Amino acid sequence: MNTTTAPAPTVDLRTIAPRERHSLVFSTFKALLPGEAMELINDHNPQPLRGQF
Repeated sequence: MNTTTAPAPTVDLRTIAPRERHSLVFSTFKALLPGEAMELINDHNPQPLRGQF
């Protein structure tokens, strides 16, 4: 039995154009399997993104 898990994907929004950020976050989130996580690195207040979730 293999218990190795893949590392959580990291989405670093600091290097992404503002108009592309939310779509990248949500496409990455949609690709996660139940129980998986992603790491989000952001350079501004994520309150609007939090509201969309």
